[in-house]
Amino acid sequence: MNKNITGGDARACLKDFFERFGKSEEFMEFVQVKETAERDWRNKGIMPSGTHLIRICCFFEAIGYKMDELQALPEELAAVVRCVSYGIITMEDMGKDLGMHPARLYDYFNQRNQMRLERLSAFGAMAKRFETQLAVKRAECAEKYVAMRASIIGQSSDELVSKFRDVCTALRELGEQLLAAPRPVRFEMRNRMCVGADPELQATWKVLNALLNERKEV
Repeated sequence: MNKNITGGDARACLKDFFERFGKSEEFMEFVQVKETAERDWRNKGIMPSGTHLIRICCFFEAIGYKMDELQALPEELAAVVRCVSYGIITMEDMGKDLGMHPARLYDYFNQRNQMRLERLSAFGAMAKRFETQLAVKRAECAEKYVAMRASIIGQSSDELVSKFRDVCTALRELGEQLLAAPRPVRFEMRNRMCVGADPELQATWKVLNALLNERKEV
């Protein structure tokens, strides 16, 4: 087995993923692929394409790989690619909304066609519309795939707990300042986290609640 990697293009990361995890139900569920196709990718080295490849890149990003394909895209396009992959919007609805054939998304993803500024602006508006939902979905996946992320990023359980403790220390210090602030300021922060006016704060709230409500398996 070759030395494991933490990023690269889809072909390299797909090979690395199968070497690490073999057949994965989580992978097949996210990518929405049948066992026969997954087996061909895993055993025969056949490279996926189309929406499968797009979802694979987003799944790998979710579990900790740094994906060349996503990092090469304009952020507006990358955000819409993630929305499609996470099931926030379908390819068909995305195409109708933007007035283009859904397959064009794959062309843009592969950078086969140069994108006009008007099209990029439309992608940006769509990304902004689904910003909160995407932040929540990404936080949920980070929680769901935490074991895979630890394997790829290369952090042991002790390291993860240690890093989390350091972050909590900083959070506690800021929290104490907020508690000392006027009541309206405290409620404003709570509303931003709970209601979702700030996607990052809401995603953090969701992850913290999931951790606090975790029950030991019997």
